[in-house]
Amino acid sequence: MKVAVSRFILALIAVLVLTVLLWPRGFLKSGPGASAHIWFALRWIDSAKQQYAADHGATADTICTPEQLQPYLQRALPTGFWHDGVEYHIGRMRDFPEAVLKRKFDRYPADTLFRLSSNDQEQIILPNTALEPTPTAP
Repeated sequence: MKVAVSRFILALIAVLVLTVLLWPRGFLKSGPGASAHIWFALRWIDSAKQQYAADHGATADTICTPEQLQPYLQRALPTGFWHDGVEYHIGRMRDFPEAVLKRKFDRYPADTLFRLSSNDQEQIILPNTALEPTPTAP
């Protein structure tokens, strides 16, 4: 009886050790990824630009500043929402908002560009680092 109990305890300990060693990293993480906050901010910037244009009769070539959009963004984006190391580009009314990473963020290297495009599509443009030349056929 004692041998069976001690084998059961050893087997249980072995299973626990293997579970801890083989548990996938980040398995318990849930919710949106870190880059989801960047996309959220870009969508709000785009919406604020459209609202500003409607309120002030701005044309496609009008350059929009953060100060002009501040009243529209203040209602939408909570305090502390803006990430350190992310630079947002507003541009002209016809331009889509962009965000450039100034440091490594999540899994993306520094200088990665996040851009909204037509139909609310998302573009991620990685910096031109470690690109290998395409081999040519003989």
